[in-house]
Amino acid sequence: MTVFRATRRLIWAFVAVFLTTSDACPSYHHPHSTTQVPSTSPVPDTPENTCCLGLVGTRDEPSEFSNLGSSPSDNPSSTVCYYYKASNCMVCQGPSLQEKKCCTQPLPVGDVTNIIANEYLIPVFTIGSGGYELHPLQLDGTYSLPGENGFDWSINTATSSSQLGVTVLNDNSCWDDMRSVIDEGSFLNDFFEFRGFLYVVD
Repeated sequence: MTVFRATRRLIWAFVAVFLTTSDACPSYHHPHSTTQVPSTSPVPDTPENTCCLGLVGTRDEPSEFSNLGSSPSDNPSSTVCYYYKASNCMVCQGPSLQEKKCCTQPLPVGDVTNIIANEYLIPVFTIGSGGYELHPLQLDGTYSLPGENGFDWSINTATSSSQLGVTVLNDNSCWDDMRSVIDEGSFLNDFFEFRGFLYVVD
């Protein structure tokens, strides 16, 4: 009986040791397991200004536009901007050929119908409105003042007091960089200083 008890105690001791060491063993992962392990690789950033991909700047007036009014070729010190309505993108090129592309907010329906010209003069930045209050080209070759004929369009950003017109998104300081390119231009028209030209295209 004593031998039997000793043997039973020895067996229980082996069982206890086995259970203790099995908890410390690493878990086995079947090579064909369908369990998904979360990836720790970083998510790539969205490319900046994807709306402007494939669009380029130029200092030439669109060939389909009229020869009324002034033009970049007459004013080599001006900045030339293209606003692509369908892509919500604006591309500006300064007299030094420095270029900036920025995405814009989509035009509201009311703004689309309020486009009374395809060409505008870009004036000096207006601190009060926080934007550039555009001067549209008229049929007689002159440029009307902002607010005339019910027109009140500007190049602006989300923090501007007026957001009718081309509202540049300020992602990655795009608005600040765009302003630097626009402000590089300077020329006179009817004795007033302007920064450049804006052409609205599809």
